Amino acid sequence: MLRVFIWKEAKELARDKKTVLASIILPFVMFPLIGLLLLSSSVSPTIVAIIVQDPSAYNYANMIAHVVNSSGGIAIIGNYSDAQITIIIPKGFSENITNLSRPVTIVVNSFLAPTPSAQDILNNVVFNLTLTISYLRIEELAKKANTTVRPELVWDPVKVVNRYLTLQHSVASSASASVAQFTRLLVFIIFPGSSPIVFYLTESIVGERDRKTLEALLSTPIRLEELIYSKLAVSFALGLLSGLGDILGVILLVFLTGITSGTSPAQMAVYMAYILATVVGILLMSAFLTLLFLYVLGGSSKVFQVVNVIVVVLSLLASFYGLFFSPNFLSFPASLALLVPYVQFAAALLVFAFGNAGLSIAIYIVSLAVLLLGIRLISRAYSSERLLLR
Repeated sequence: MLRVFIWKEAKELARDKKTVLASIILPFVMFPLIGLLLLSSSVSPTIVAIIVQDPSAYNYANMIAHVVNSSGGIAIIGNYSDAQITIIIPKGFSENITNLSRPVTIVVNSFLAPTPSAQDILNNVVFNLTLTISYLRIEELAKKANTTVRPELVWDPVKVVNRYLTLQHSVASSASASVAQFTRLLVFIIFPGSSPIVFYLTESIVGERDRKTLEALLSTPIRLEELIYSKLAVSFALGLLSGLGDILGVILLVFLTGITSGTSPAQMAVYMAYILATVVGILLMSAFLTLLFLYVLGGSSKVFQVVNVIVVVLSLLASFYGLFFSPNFLSFPASLALLVPYVQFAAALLVFAFGNAGLSIAIYIVSLAVLLLGIRLISRAYSSERLLLR
């Protein structure tokens, strides 16, 4: 009997092909678009014009041009109206380089709110120019003091060896650090998309009553709990199809943003498996919250809007959790965040990305077990009267 009702629910939802296709295709298109936007911002080169007003400073202009080109930009020595950044080397620039009582001035013209790539290029130019001038001034001081000095040891006396550590305090590669950083962004992206199953599940329950077919269903031999399970199963399947669209979009996003560089295909396959587990957890959490709030608030057609807002707000909290995740997330009071719906699955994905697969699996298993138990309890709590009442 349960199989018959699942088939019935699937056929009814399949009639609305536009909604089903939109829920599957939209995520698949949205994530590659995000990747294309990120890619276009990184592919479009930053044009830097270098205007030399000091005839004896052309060697420094050439050095600046080399830094710009090696940083991914395009350097043009001379005036160029379409340049995002214009660097002006004023008169007296060369004279001030070895003059220890005067600063060396350059003028930088840029548009409001420059892109990150343009700002990075400008920072590289200023750093290399500062480094070169500092070396020349240190050599000038050494000459006056009649001593030998290694300028690099004066300019940069501290040697820093950077190491990335996992949650288990083992040394991680730079590729693992990139994946961990990308996971913060990924959590921020995928969690707000947790509402399709809310629509499917609410419409399948409230829609039956609005179509005057709920009484007929309740009069059949099927138990009420099985009726809810059938609607949940079909809604979950459609939500999973939307989730698969998310996953395919995420794969393209990972590819387009170059996160996979330096990471083996086997590692990326495991990573995608964790993302799939996260999507399943999101859907189950959305299903549980939908059943819970339908039970508490009633089955009015307006309840869908309330439930959808609650679910989206909670999922947004989980997405922001990814930005502020820290290795001591299990310590008090940071651990209280794990009581917020959806945060458990955000934490599990982040814990895996930060190098503790065992703890991540444990969080997944416990969270899924609690969710399945909650869905079973709330389904058994429903009664015919509560479904019929608005």
